[in-house]
Amino acid sequence: MAQDLFAQLEKQHGLPSGLLDAVWAKESSRGKNMRSPVGAMGHFQFMPATAKEYGLTNPDDLNQSAGAAARK
Repeated sequence: MAQDLFAQLEKQHGLPSGLLDAVWAKESSRGKNMRSPVGAMGHFQFMPATAKEYGLTNPDDLNQSAGAAARK
């Protein structure tokens, strides 16, 4: 499911194929580590102010988080 979502977002935003999966793997180990000691949260490790700026209300929701990351 994540791969289909990422492929759709990458196409929609003109991103290189595989980019979102690579970022997801680096930022949260593909959803295994969704809190950082410095306050970043969710699948793509948004800081609260950045999450708010991108309209991200639930960084733990993969659809929302990936959508915001694709726009970033």
